[in-house]
Amino acid sequence: MALIVEDGTAKADAQTYVSTAEVTAYASLYGLTATGLTEGHIMQAMRYIEGAYFGRWVGVKYSEAQALQWPRSFAKRQDGWSIYQNEIPKELKDAVCALAIRAINSDLNPDITRNSAAIEEEVGPIRVKYANYAPVVAIFRDIELILRNIVSPMRAGKVVRT
Repeated sequence: MALIVEDGTAKADAQTYVSTAEVTAYASLYGLTATGLTEGHIMQAMRYIEGAYFGRWVGVKYSEAQALQWPRSFAKRQDGWSIYQNEIPKELKDAVCALAIRAINSDLNPDITRNSAAIEEEVGPIRVKYANYAPVVAIFRDIELILRNIVSPMRAGKVVRT
């Protein structure tokens, strides 16, 4: 079964922003391997992208009926350039490709137990105290860097020097 790829027309049944061919091309471009890639890996990447970045995308959904968060209206990149409302940004496609490749060998959404989270830690003169309700989710630095121009910055925790 072929995935239904969003093409900027705000499809009500879209499942992904990229095809398996696009993921394979991305892997080749960056010298990565996509051996073993399945549509399931792309869907895992989509679950992560749609969930982890919900509420951080620039602009607003183009249509209430569209299945995915993109395309968007009134979207402007952090560097000031507008994103057309029928555009699926290259940054977004690259992030989904990178996550799909990562999903071949690892779980993008592992279960996390709350009782193992650090509330406070100290390293030398720096002490960091986390709110006990702070979310504990996997954050992939490379994905943050790829998406940095089309998402709002992450909210940082409070750092106190003692």
